[in-house]
Amino acid sequence: MMWVESPWSLLVLLFFAFVLPRLRTYPRWSAVRRGVAWLCLALALAGPAFALGAAHEAIVILLDLSASASHALGPALGRLRAALATLPASVPATIVVFGATPVIAQPATSGERALSWLERAGEASETILRHAERDETDIEAALDLAGWVLPASGGGRALLVTDGWETRGDARRAVGRLAQRGIAVDTLEVSRLDGGGADASIDAIEAPAQVRADARFEIHATVRSTVVGRGTVTLLRDGRELARREVRLAPGDAPLRFASTVTTPGEHRYGVRVALDGDAEPRNDLAETPVSAVGRPRALWIGPWPGPLPSGAPEIVHLRPVDVAATAPRLEDFDALVLSSVEAGELPPRFMDRLPEYVGRAGGGLLMLGDGRSFGPGGYRRTPVEEVLPVELDAGARAQRPRLALVLVLDKSGSMAEPMEGGPKIAAARAAAGATAALLAGGDRLGIVAFDSAPTAVLELEDAAPGRLRATLDRLTPGGGTRILPALAEARRMAGGLEGWRRHIVLLTDGRGEGGDLPQAARDLHARGITLSVVAVGGDADTVLLRALAEAGGGRFEMGRSAERLAALLRREVAMARGPLVREERTAVIAEHHAVLDALPGASVPPLLGWVAVTPKKVAVVPLRTTGGDALLALGRFGLGRSAALATDPLGRWGTEWQSWPGWPRLLANLLGWLARAPAAAGVSIREVAERRGPMLEVSVEDAAGTPLNGRTLLARLGAEDGGEDVIALEQRAAGVYAGALGARVRRATSVVVEERAAGAARLIGRGWLGLGYAEEHRLRGPHRLLLDELRALSGGRRVGEPGNGETLRPAAHRPVRLWGPLAALGLGLFLLDLVLTRRSPAGRTG
Repeated sequence: MMWVESPWSLLVLLFFAFVLPRLRTYPRWSAVRRGVAWLCLALALAGPAFALGAAHEAIVILLDLSASASHALGPALGRLRAALATLPASVPATIVVFGATPVIAQPATSGERALSWLERAGEASETILRHAERDETDIEAALDLAGWVLPASGGGRALLVTDGWETRGDARRAVGRLAQRGIAVDTLEVSRLDGGGADASIDAIEAPAQVRADARFEIHATVRSTVVGRGTVTLLRDGRELARREVRLAPGDAPLRFASTVTTPGEHRYGVRVALDGDAEPRNDLAETPVSAVGRPRALWIGPWPGPLPSGAPEIVHLRPVDVAATAPRLEDFDALVLSSVEAGELPPRFMDRLPEYVGRAGGGLLMLGDGRSFGPGGYRRTPVEEVLPVELDAGARAQRPRLALVLVLDKSGSMAEPMEGGPKIAAARAAAGATAALLAGGDRLGIVAFDSAPTAVLELEDAAPGRLRATLDRLTPGGGTRILPALAEARRMAGGLEGWRRHIVLLTDGRGEGGDLPQAARDLHARGITLSVVAVGGDADTVLLRALAEAGGGRFEMGRSAERLAALLRREVAMARGPLVREERTAVIAEHHAVLDALPGASVPPLLGWVAVTPKKVAVVPLRTTGGDALLALGRFGLGRSAALATDPLGRWGTEWQSWPGWPRLLANLLGWLARAPAAAGVSIREVAERRGPMLEVSVEDAAGTPLNGRTLLARLGAEDGGEDVIALEQRAAGVYAGALGARVRRATSVVVEERAAGAARLIGRGWLGLGYAEEHRLRGPHRLLLDELRALSGGRRVGEPGNGETLRPAAHRPVRLWGPLAALGLGLFLLDLVLTRRSPAGRTG
């Protein structure tokens, strides 16, 4: 075999095209000598070499110290020592230890010193790598490091001491790269089932993904043990013990069955735990799986209580907005969520952020209804709630509204350095103001006036870029007094020239005005067509003065006691300023045919006295409208779930005639039933299976009668650790059985949602989990021989330390012979010879 050590240096041969014309000016033999000399020197730069004779090649020992392998290293190290003892003294051996990442533990040394290191490592193998490093296995990274350690000229061997269970990377790719360089990968197998000490684990747990409340069902578990002994197996539900059983354990697997009944609908966590005296690895003793109990649908209602519903309606759990943060409800336990006359600022931080996943991925339902505290006036514009709802929270088509000129008057006096809930007042005001630009529509303009004792025009009215705006606001620091009157005059100057625009000023301040008739200034603004709203920052402002100021300016007064509340209020002000969102007048209601209107008593829907303006999205269905065409009820889908918007408040003064209408409770019950999470298939089994081509996701589905569901188009969505998801297309492989390749190995418990696609729509089939709730590294199992056999076959390696192979590494190879020296010497010699001969023949240049 021949190779070059610096192949990129061969590019210098391209310059021969420029050298050749120069050589033609020399005599024939002089040109030949110089040309050959130049070629020899160019080839010497590339470092050519070939194999000749017999020598001993280097070896790298890759020692798996992950949790899955280190428990059973004792017997493997004995076989490894026997193999190393056969190495000639001249063979360099490097030891690499690895778990999540590889580390060179012993640089290239003799086999005798490598044996000495292994003797010490065998006594404390679990202390060599940090605990966190031992919870993962990356064989690919270890093999790549071996390729870096071995000579670049090729050859050498990598001895992989492992159980073969990798949780990241792909060892096949690394072996392919090594095989191209002539590096063989040998394996020495490690098995936790042989010599790993006493250990018992729950190797599998299966339960129906969905059961009916009060129905009896079974939980199946597999207990695996390495020794003979007596153990205790416990069945748990939501962390509480349900049953306990004494079992006799023996090496191998023991199947167990438990029966249980769930009386409370919702998501429950079932677990099986095994206890064994002297257990070497307690982290694999408990495995868990969720079970969803389906009974009467449940809805979480946040806002004013709707009153009794007819029989058969979903069960309603009522919470006031102030109670949501304290109770921290699990949305997954409910089939639908209702937000009724609740402002965005009243909800806990990040509560809204959970709704797209709850509706889109978990198949839940969302209903919003209410008065001016809901929809756009409630501060929900450009929030995750608007993303899920079937309506846009503005006042209709942009072309039908005048453009908006919004001026924020921001207090930066010394008192704004004081703290409020969520941070300093000035920081909260800057953050809320900085997010305003993203709420404006194209063509709208934003201006900012900052003030203390005197006003400063921070931003003239323009189409503000959010990034540049935040950088400008960050330069505002508190200091000085609080003079509001000059600041309002500066805001009036900004907005004064934009006749025909909708002009609105929002004053954010925490203090008391110093001098001047502030209400009269607000009235003057209103007379010029400029409205003024006031948001008090913190709870210590002069609320009497500021409320009078807002009333005189034709706007609203709000209290922003926290950073989150302040941001929500500013969102609300922008929404209200962009158009008349609340419309209070009597209107008849026009109904169109839809399932949610079925079985309503009475010939027609009663009139309403008010509603909130919204714009239906293109995919929305609108069964109820006003006589003017505004949407009152809009229905739509979002991912696997549904959403609805009832743009009025039947529970308040707008719905006085609805409250006495017998059809209102039935309409609400129909709405909640339509929104409630669709039932999954009666029988859904989700599992991971190991195949030669890699791990596979296998899903079995049956209907209520136990008949396999065939010919379906199924997708599986796996929740990823970073919050995203992996989507797997499933193909049918047997009656009711579908499978797809797992793109990433499952770590711990991973949620799986199976959906069916038909006619462009998605339907929830079932949910489940992969994994056992503990890290894959703690699984009790033998070596992954399918993978190890494939690695040896790809590289021409062999099993070491096995009967019939002889406990030897046999590191025979060819000795490399490098040619750069002779080529360089030949090229230089020819060049010097030509110089001497040319000097002796002065007329040679003309020949």
